[in-house]
Amino acid sequence: MPTKVHFENIKNILLDEINCTNFKIDVAVAWITEPDIIKALESLLNQEISVRIIAFDDKINNTDALKKLYYKGAEIKLSKGLMHNKFCIIDSKTVISGSFNWTRNASRNDENITINKNEIDLVKDYSQEFLNLWRKCPNIEDKLKINKYHINDIESEFNNTVWSLKQNNFPFFYFVDAERKGRQFTYNKYGYLEKGYYLIKSLNELENDFKYLFYIENGFDLRELKRKTDLEFQFNLNHYTDIYPFSNDEKVVELKKNIFALKKLSTKYHWGQKFSFDQYGEIVNESIVIAILKKNRLLISENKKYQIIFENGKKIDFQANQRDGSINFTEKSYFIGSESKVIDNQFFCARVLVDKENNFSRSALYNSDGQSLTRPIFKYSDYNFIKDENKYVFKEYPVAYSSGNYIKHLANNSSPLWVHKEIILDLKKMKIFKYGEPIIEGFNIPNRMRIGMSNDSVLRFASDKKYGLFCLAMFIVKSDLKVKDFNQATLEFVDKTSSLINDSEKIAVAKKIISKFTLIYKQEQEKFEAIKKDAERIANLNKESDSCFIATRVYGHLEHPHTMEFRKFRDKVLVKNLIGQNFIKYYYYLSPKYVDFLDDKPILLKLTKEILEMIRKRIVVKFINQRNNIC
Repeated sequence: MPTKVHFENIKNILLDEINCTNFKIDVAVAWITEPDIIKALESLLNQEISVRIIAFDDKINNTDALKKLYYKGAEIKLSKGLMHNKFCIIDSKTVISGSFNWTRNASRNDENITINKNEIDLVKDYSQEFLNLWRKCPNIEDKLKINKYHINDIESEFNNTVWSLKQNNFPFFYFVDAERKGRQFTYNKYGYLEKGYYLIKSLNELENDFKYLFYIENGFDLRELKRKTDLEFQFNLNHYTDIYPFSNDEKVVELKKNIFALKKLSTKYHWGQKFSFDQYGEIVNESIVIAILKKNRLLISENKKYQIIFENGKKIDFQANQRDGSINFTEKSYFIGSESKVIDNQFFCARVLVDKENNFSRSALYNSDGQSLTRPIFKYSDYNFIKDENKYVFKEYPVAYSSGNYIKHLANNSSPLWVHKEIILDLKKMKIFKYGEPIIEGFNIPNRMRIGMSNDSVLRFASDKKYGLFCLAMFIVKSDLKVKDFNQATLEFVDKTSSLINDSEKIAVAKKIISKFTLIYKQEQEKFEAIKKDAERIANLNKESDSCFIATRVYGHLEHPHTMEFRKFRDKVLVKNLIGQNFIKYYYYLSPKYVDFLDDKPILLKLTKEILEMIRKRIVVKFINQRNNIC
């Protein structure tokens, strides 16, 4: 191919040539910052094609991009002196030269390149010039804190360490003496360690997660390593070791039963992981640490149940504390999910499954001993602000209200509730300070119209001492009660629950009482519907006194020709004698019921039609013909 000079579309022509490289490319260009060209060179490296680069060592060059090419396998040297070369040699047969710099701005200038192919002497001259420059320029590795040789050495040492540690029985503890690095290390996601023992549970963790510990222990800053090299590690910078390190050597070495450790996920221990071990080092339990409470107690999520655990691993019996309190939920209403709210490290709110049948849950307030201070009456978003430094304010929304002759539940209310009651927790006295009066939220809200209430209506809350649980049951099962029935039902509720302590059992009793009244309401409604239907039927009879019910049902219309024949027979024959009159009387009494009976009975309807046709042809038509159509 003869020599060719290009003045337009230079970047794309250059990219086409680079992308056609088969085994090597040597580049001597002062400045290389064009992203598309850098990507093309990366692509060559990914194909294991040799890439050698000489560039000018100044701030214009994208040093990070050159380092990225270096760590991907390119050989790079940086010229200390000013260089104006702009050429590359591809596969020892193509030479590209000219005024075009490999930069973002070069495409906007009046530049040119010359492409020479298969000119042996020219290739030889440019290759010699490249070799002369290569010998004089220092390697980019001299500017790097971490180079490929360092990484190769540490990888080799890591593999040797892993091989030796494989001889241990899993799980085992790996000791890190962080203080030997000359400073106090702090454990966090940026790659610092504390002195102590770290748990290695399996071969997979040894070959993958252990790499995090090993690199940091040997003085590598993982943030710098990741940012500078862009290498693909088997761990990421947000990896956390499996266990917060022990500082007590003897405790770890002896592996006393029930010792446990934490994995930190934040400086406040909010969300971490707990491991318990037996005397053989076997993991006997894993759970999630929600928060650390006062008295050195941990709020733990374990198998969807919240428990309090001492530092020595002993558990507090939640159920016993609740049974001793005034508000009680046993294992039938265990703590669920992962939602919790810790208050001043001495109280917490946790969700309780109040009613399993209806999958109804709410949050209750507990102290650090696990004693319940409120019923489970809060939505997760209800406890969200502190009034002042000594008080914590909760919002409780009503579950029912009075409206005329009814007590109505609010479970199906789609409008935003406009009123709440404040429940104030005194942090100093560590108890509920008071249950406030209902508060209207916002301004210019049409009083009680949102939920169909009048100014005389009474709001009902689950926290109400007397009937709160009963109204909560109405809310759960979505049932309304008449006021007179509500009064009767609550009397029965108090009588049947006077000996019960457990709130969940009281709610179960309330549900049974409510269901009894809803059944009565259902029966009354069915009776009312039946009476209404009979009234409508009688009204229709009066409205259509000349109806011929059975014939109309069989033939489909009152004006059908065959129906008209029966009507003529009635009016011209039957009404003329006493027997016919009595027949008409009983017919109008029984025929509507018979027509209703025919519904969904196609066979009987067909048989009725055949009988009616036989009567019509043998009697009705005969009389009509005999009387010369007097009917």
